[in-house]
Amino acid sequence: MLQIEERSQAVRLYDQGVKAMNSKRFAEAEARFAQALRNSPRFAEAHTYLGYSLVMEGPPKYLMALEHYNRAIQLEPNLAEAYEYRGMLLLKMDRKGAAEKDLATLRTINPGRAVELQRVMKKVNEASGSVVKQVGQTR
Repeated sequence: MLQIEERSQAVRLYDQGVKAMNSKRFAEAEARFAQALRNSPRFAEAHTYLGYSLVMEGPPKYLMALEHYNRAIQLEPNLAEAYEYRGMLLLKMDRKGAAEKDLATLRTINPGRAVELQRVMKKVNEASGSVVKQVGQTR
C-alpha cells in the first residue's frame, strides 16, 4: 500500500512539474521532478523532464541534465523523448557524434520524434557551414 501511495504522490508531483515546465518556471519544475524522483526513483519520464528543466536553466546544469537523460534511457530504453532531448543537449555540448547516435536510435523507435532532432541537427550543420564560408570569403 505504501508503494502505491508513493507512486501516486510521485505522479502528482510530476504533473505539477509538467505544469511549471509548460509555464517556463523551470526552477520550480526542477524541484517538483526531483521530489517525484525521491518518491519513485525509477520514474523514467520524471528523469526526462527533470533533464529538460535543467537544460533550460542553462549550461552549468548540462552535465546533471545528461545524467538524468541517461538514467531515463537506462530505465526505459524506448523512451523517445529522452533520446530526442538528450540529442539536442549533446549538440549544445558540441558532441555531434553522440547526438547522431541518438538520432539513429530515435528513427528506429519513433520516426516522428526523430524529425525535430534532425531539423535541429541540420540547422547546426548549416550554421557551422556558413561560418566556414564566411571565413573563406574574407581571405
